[in-house]
Amino acid sequence: MNLTDSYLPWRDHPVVATGNIQPWFASRLSRDFASYLPAFMFVYADQDVAPPAIDTFLDEMASYLEDEIQRRIARKARFVARGLFSDAELTRVLTGSTSCQPWVLYYSKDGGVGPIDVAATPERVVRGYKPCSSMTNHGLAWQRDADKYATWLVTSRKPGQAWDWDSDIGHESAHAAFAPVPLFTQLVESNSVPIAELTGSATNLTGAQLGRLGYPFSELAVVAVRGEPRPTDTHLPVLETPETLIGLLEVAIDLVPRAGFEAALRSAERVGGIVDVNDGDEIFEIAAPILRIMPELARCAASPVPPTVEWYGSLGASYASPA
Repeated sequence: MNLTDSYLPWRDHPVVATGNIQPWFASRLSRDFASYLPAFMFVYADQDVAPPAIDTFLDEMASYLEDEIQRRIARKARFVARGLFSDAELTRVLTGSTSCQPWVLYYSKDGGVGPIDVAATPERVVRGYKPCSSMTNHGLAWQRDADKYATWLVTSRKPGQAWDWDSDIGHESAHAAFAPVPLFTQLVESNSVPIAELTGSATNLTGAQLGRLGYPFSELAVVAVRGEPRPTDTHLPVLETPETLIGLLEVAIDLVPRAGFEAALRSAERVGGIVDVNDGDEIFEIAAPILRIMPELARCAASPVPPTVEWYGSLGASYASPA
């Protein structure tokens, strides 16, 4: 693997970096699996990380991604078997947005992404990093050039720990491939806009609430396609209580009419908001309308400004499905 001297996209820290290594992975996966990978994949490593360690990591990652893509294809078949999508339609959802958010794997010497300016915003600085609310080694980096933005999904291992293949590679590669984390979702402080407040009429949602909505949508899309239960009351990420799950689906019906959220709500209510992510039918029915609108959300990945109520409303006609 060729490595050149570079700097991290979000701060002045010298590293060695690869170019886009997606073709390298594609050559090592089964036929047609490459279409499920993020189109742009880069490795940045601290200069004192030994090149053989990087090579070993990439070899092991290629082996893991083979199983990861097979896992998604098997779950895709279960969506199709339930009549929620045609195979071609869901394949387009899972492979049609792979260019929307490049994926950076940062192999730091000790894990983590290094110092984080938690107050950084695109208005204040031209580049920065916003960590995931639950783990700082996952996050979103941005660069601003005038009024244009570039973003990267950034993944490192937890400080002092080995790479977590399921979390660091499986989950994050799915985000970068078909469910990008939009910049506007990361700029909303989670404690200032609790998920529990995303209820009621769509027309009453504030800009911050509309920005916050993108995060649970993105997370639900990933866990449904991967089959990834969480240790919460609902077995889902972000929407950790039945009340928050039901509330989100209720507001989604109003926000994105005709996209199929009525059926999703009925499924969630049928199980009291407690979802069997691996074996139940409900996770597929809940996630179907979210996956249906995910390609349009993916196109907003680099926007610091959340979509409007009117924008969300327009998706219903484009992705209409039976309620």
